[in-house]
Amino acid sequence: MTKQELKWFNNLHEDRIQVAAVMHRPEFIHVFKEAIDKYSESAHFLYELLQNADDAKATKAELILENDKLIFKHNGTVRFTVSDPSISPEEARLNGIYGHINSITSIGFSTKNERTGEGNKIGKFGVGFKSIFQYTDTPLIYDYNIDFRLDKYIVPTLLTDKKYSEKGKTVFVFPFNHPQVPVEKCYRDISSKIRSLEHPTLFLHNLKKVIWTVGDERGTLDCKVSESYKFSDILAEKIAITDGDKKSSLWKFSRNISITDDGK
Repeated sequence: MTKQELKWFNNLHEDRIQVAAVMHRPEFIHVFKEAIDKYSESAHFLYELLQNADDAKATKAELILENDKLIFKHNGTVRFTVSDPSISPEEARLNGIYGHINSITSIGFSTKNERTGEGNKIGKFGVGFKSIFQYTDTPLIYDYNIDFRLDKYIVPTLLTDKKYSEKGKTVFVFPFNHPQVPVEKCYRDISSKIRSLEHPTLFLHNLKKVIWTVGDERGTLDCKVSESYKFSDILAEKIAITDGDKKSSLWKFSRNISITDDGK
């Protein structure tokens, strides 16, 4: 991290402390609660993590469930960034400079660049990601360039240890330290969610393989194009699917469409 990035990170840390102090007041805390509970009965945050990996141009991701934590890692080449919090989010977004860490510590603010239609995709963590706070109070993110923890849902705090840092990889660590949820329940819920993943890479652009480990169990979810044909503007692809020892296939049909500035 450069000196400038460190300054921006520290300024963002202080800014989010002030915001959290207000948002954790009884009259506002429901905003967080609704974001966390929105996908409480689904495996949505797992798909959110996989989508994030795909946006970061990862080809491989791993889910490792341990007794007291969930670890998620991928080999994406897009690193987390931080931007100057003194610049308004709207201006930063329009100019394509809104930092990923600025985004992950906000709720409901898209990083999409309205002028170009592009955005800092890795930073577009939806409310589905926030549902991980059902199980943890302090998610840890090791991105080699910037390692940080999330406190009070939105406060980024620098990490000095490199315990889970891996060169060339982004690693998320979710310790099961929610004060109101037993560790055993966290493990039970997430193990079920991992096993229920169905073709998680089918509609992703870059991510091809997901490997999961739950205790002594290990599985591989893999999709590969085995045949493809072009009919006018439609692309037909036969997808070979591997789910552990099970193999199957299906056809996927797609085509490009144009969206005008007014969204039509």
